[in-house]
Amino acid sequence: MRLNLFWKLGFAFFALLIAVLLPVDFYAERALRRDYESAGFEQLSAIARIALANPPQTSSLATAPSAPVDRVALRDWVAKMAASTVVSR
Repeated sequence: MRLNLFWKLGFAFFALLIAVLLPVDFYAERALRRDYESAGFEQLSAIARIALANPPQTSSLATAPSAPVDRVALRDWVAKMAASTVVSR
C-alpha cells in the first residue's frame, strides 16, 4: 500500500508534535511540582515561626499534661496555632 503525500505529511506532523509535547509536559510537571513544594515549605516555615514565637505555657511538654491547667493551656495554644493558618494558594 502506497501512502500519498497527505498521509506522509500528516504522520510527520504528528511525530513532530509528539516530539515537542512530551518534553514540554515533562518540564511543566517538574516546574509545577517544584513550585508546590516550595509553597508548602514556605507555609510550614511560617507556621513554625508562629509556633516558636508563642510556645505553650505548660510546666511539662515531655509527657502528656496531667494537670487541668496544663491541658487548658495546651488546648489554647493548639487553638491559637489553628487560628493562625497560612493561606494556601
